[in-house]
Amino acid sequence: MQEEKERYTEEREHRSRHIEHNEKEHDEGIGEKWRRDPFSAIFFGLIVLTVGILFLLAAQDYIYWSDWWMYFLICLGAILIIETFVRWSVPAYRKPGAGRIIIGLVLIVIGAASLTTRVIWPWIIIIVAIAIIILGVTRARRPV
Repeated sequence: MQEEKERYTEEREHRSRHIEHNEKEHDEGIGEKWRRDPFSAIFFGLIVLTVGILFLLAAQDYIYWSDWWMYFLICLGAILIIETFVRWSVPAYRKPGAGRIIIGLVLIVIGAASLTTRVIWPWIIIIVAIAIIILGVTRARRPV
């Protein structure tokens, strides 16, 4: 009877260590996957590039210094939406994206609402162009 209890205890401890080991490997695998995520670096670089371009445009008097943040909000919203669709198209780096799309749209609306009507038309054309590109990408992914 004592031997059975000891064997049962040893088996239970062994299973417990095995489960802990598998969970640790699983957690490390997920962490490693996101550390090697190329999209995070690419889209962070796009955000920094946007700031640089907007500062350059303001310094060259193409946009007013007081308006650069409106353009930044629009660009940031567009980058968030594009990132979501790019991640959605690559299964290895898929993340839930509804929140990012909503945040991106809100940023675009806030930035666009702050601009005057003479400046908003080019942005409308750009947004329509992005929508056409996204539609083309999603159609290209469908099997024929």
